[in-house]
Formats: sequence, structure tokens, C-alpha cells
Amino acid sequence: MKQDNKRTYLNTKQWNYLTKVKKMGPYTGCYGISLDSCRPTEWCFKHCYVRKNNKYELLNVKTALERRTLELLNPYFAENLIIEVNKRPSIKYIRFFLSGDIPEKPKSVFPEKFFNDFHYIADNLPNIPIRFTTRKTHIFPDEIRELHFGHANISISQSLDPQLPEPYFKDMPWTAPEDLPYVLEHMKDKNVHFCINDCPTCGYKCWPDPKSSAKKVFGNYWKIL
Repeated sequence: MKQDNKRTYLNTKQWNYLTKVKKMGPYTGCYGISLDSCRPTEWCFKHCYVRKNNKYELLNVKTALERRTLELLNPYFAENLIIEVNKRPSIKYIRFFLSGDIPEKPKSVFPEKFFNDFHYIADNLPNIPIRFTTRKTHIFPDEIRELHFGHANISISQSLDPQLPEPYFKDMPWTAPEDLPYVLEHMKDKNVHFCINDCPTCGYKCWPDPKSSAKKVFGNYWKIL
């Protein structure tokens, strides 16, 4: 699945891929895509923070997310992202899929291109912790495990809810609302912690440590507001 690290760098974009979100602090670059890429459960659809207050219906929000979805098709997406991060020294962390999930369409391109690109990104930004959450572990189990365990700087978390009550892989991170039975059973574990929705204050515990292949946190949970 991994691609050769020798690619031709060609910056084909004129706008920033990564945006800033207050709760993740000034050092995190975020990338969200269209909600059409999701496979939401009923619970997820109801509690989706992008849909709250009809944010997703705002033309500028929807347009920006769709634009970033289409950009994943760009043959130079990985190269452009690497160039951008190297030009923006304030970016110390990358949070992918702030909205959306691993793309599946068009099938002639995805998901293979996505995983190839992220192996390449991880290899070429070895000191930048990268994390994202997905509900598609059961759809792409081998690819997700290879990406998660193949790089010290990538952490992939499995999103849980009442209709997806337990992680598909018990040895990989998960994120969930605090009232799930699985959370109540494991919330006292040393590698599980409560998310305060303030990454700088928390100390970026959910992000991987590029200096260690051991993942710091294998579970985090939050209170539904």
C-alpha cells in the first residue's frame, strides 16, 4: 500500500488546505470534508457538531467542505499539504476529518488514493503528529491498521456511539460519549481520558508522539452538551 517517497513536488493550489479551530489551539491545522463522505448512525446524525445550529447549511461552510473534498482528488494533494505545512511553521499538529470521513467515491480512486497519500504525508512530515477519527474501521480494517501502526506520528481513533457501542479493534484508540457501557467499563483505565475540548490545556494527549511508536491514549470520552 505504501508509495515510493520519491515524488515530484508541484504546488498546484493557491489557497490554504488547513484551517484553525479555537478549541484545538493555534498550532493545529484542521482539514474537514463534506458530510456526504460519512456513514452516520442515527445517533451521530443527531449529535453531529457540524450540523448543530444549521452550520452545515451555511453556503460558505458547505462550499468550503465540498472544495476540500474535491481537492483530495488532486494528484498532488499530498505534495501540496507537505509544502503548506513546511511553509507554515505555526502548524505543529494536523487534525484530519474535523468533519467527514474516509472517502469511498469515486471507487476508481478511493480509498486507495487516500491511504497512499497519507502514508506519504506521514513519511514526509515525521515530526508532525496527525490524528483523525473514523466510523469506517470495519470497512477498511487492513488499510486503517497499516496506517495507524505503520507510523509513529499517526493516530486513528474509532468513533463509538449507542449504535456502534464497542471498538472494532480493541488495541486501537476510540472516542465516545461518556454514557456508553464500554466507556463506563474502561474510563478508569490509565490510557483512557476525559476530553475537555481544549487541546492546549489538555496537552494534546490524543495526538501521537512522533518519537515513540507507542500510542499514548487508547480511548477518550466526552460529555454530551
